Amino acid sequence: MDKVLLIGEPMELLLAEEEGALSDVTHFRASVSGAEMNVAVGLARLGLCPRFMTRLGSDPRAVRIRRFMNENGIADDLIITDPAHHTGAMMKNKTEPGKHEIYYFRQDSAASFLCKADVDALDLSDILAVHFTGIFPSISDSAAAAARQLVKRAHENEITVVFDPNLRCQLWDNSPETIALVNEFAQSADVFLPSLKEAETLCGLTGPEEIADYYISRGTRKVVVKLGKQGAFYKSAVECGTAPTFAADETPPARATDSPRASSAASARKFRLVKRLYALTPLAACRYRTPATTQVCRRLQSFVNTCSTTDLLI
Repeated sequence: MDKVLLIGEPMELLLAEEEGALSDVTHFRASVSGAEMNVAVGLARLGLCPRFMTRLGSDPRAVRIRRFMNENGIADDLIITDPAHHTGAMMKNKTEPGKHEIYYFRQDSAASFLCKADVDALDLSDILAVHFTGIFPSISDSAAAAARQLVKRAHENEITVVFDPNLRCQLWDNSPETIALVNEFAQSADVFLPSLKEAETLCGLTGPEEIADYYISRGTRKVVVKLGKQGAFYKSAVECGTAPTFAADETPPARATDSPRASSAASARKFRLVKRLYALTPLAACRYRTPATTQVCRRLQSFVNTCSTTDLLI
């Protein structure tokens, strides 16, 4: 089976269970986080076969991450154990969306020591596509070199490279050097996936089509500009258009077995995640124009209908 290779830094997530500053909170729930890991979970739940490459320490955080991957159908055979360095982690407080306090423990983490030699050892014979975000090459010079080598090898083997800038203000300094680094990978990608705000930061343009033209003229094969509720604008040398999002019922019926209080909260959570999944559908169609894409998109509705609320929570 064709597989999607993801490279990045999964981390242990300590999520506050009560509101307040991180320094004041006393109860946290441990889980797993990471931009590329979120994509891997989504791919696995859509019936694809994600493989994840990273370095993890020899510590309890690494055990938790490996267990999470196994439970979610993500292959961990490409993980390198690095006993000399710790597995990364982050803390996140409980508050309204967009106002989270986040603190990272990823300086000199194991993943930041991924290197070109690690990528050279990869067998890419069954890989259909490579996906990573701007977070990974930004964590260290070694990670950036590894990402460059992966892109080089992917192109040599005619493997699609998908790059999402995923700019995080907590992780980068908005300097010309950092912007140049992210643009380097954007321009070497087959598919580039910025939001309007990210594109404005990276190239100073605000119109979806002019953003696409900017990157296509510099080597990107296809640009998909995420427009939020308006869907996604996509353009390549052979096609151009806007893929709309899909509407979802904001008041889904409660399950008969749920208590009123539980069903209300669960339905709200499920609705939010369903909307996210629906929003991914046009983007997936923009990324891969293949029969497999059609199959994945058709599975989405049945996937949502058959999963329990717990199953949908990442």
